[in-house]
This record gives sequence, structure tokens and C-alpha cells, in this order.
Amino acid sequence: MPEAIGGAIGGLVGAWLPDALDPPNHPNHRGVGHSCVSLTGVSYLTANALPAVQRLRARAEILRKQADLVRLDEPMRALLLDLAAFLVLVLAGAITGMGVGYASHLLMDCTTSKGLPLIGFDTF
Repeated sequence: MPEAIGGAIGGLVGAWLPDALDPPNHPNHRGVGHSCVSLTGVSYLTANALPAVQRLRARAEILRKQADLVRLDEPMRALLLDLAAFLVLVLAGAITGMGVGYASHLLMDCTTSKGLPLIGFDTF
């Protein structure tokens, strides 16, 4: 569940990012943020971030186990460890979600009449 929350938040931010980089203030707002190059770059970065996401998942599991060990003796510490595990999983989801959100924005833009420029300097 926490990873899904992070994925949704990251997806929203990622989907908003191309328009933040190239504001839609005219019909030809296809700059570098809306290009095949940026789509390739975001895809590459997202794929290369997957090992880090796996490490975050492993860290969250360690935090949960630590919380279980101290739950009866130190309930406040256990609560903080559970919260840390939750936030680590939210971050793991957000990393993946951001790349997917960005890519989905650009893939949807591919279906428009303007399409996507190769490099992204088609702003006139």
C-alpha cells in the first residue's frame, strides 16, 4: 500500500513535469521536455533506478523487523521504525511512479497531431 501511494504521487508529479519544463502557453509548446530524447532519457533513468528501489524495499523490511523486536519494550521506537519503513516504501514507489508518469505524458502526446519532436526545439 505505501508503495502504491508513492507511485500515485510520483506519477502525478511525473505527468505534470513535461508541462512544467515546457509550459503550454502556445500550441507548439514542444520543447526539450516534450521530445523523444527526453522520453529515452527518462526511460533509461527509471530502468537504472530499479536497483535502488529494490534496496529501499530491503531497507523497509529491515526497519519492520527492528520494529517487531522492540514493539513490547519500546512502543514509541517501534512506531517510529514503522513510520520510517512506510516512508521508505513511499519513496520507492515515488521513484518509479515519477518516471512512469513522465513517460505516459509523452506517450499520450505522441498521439496528438503535433506528436513529439526528436530533440525538442520545435517551439515556433
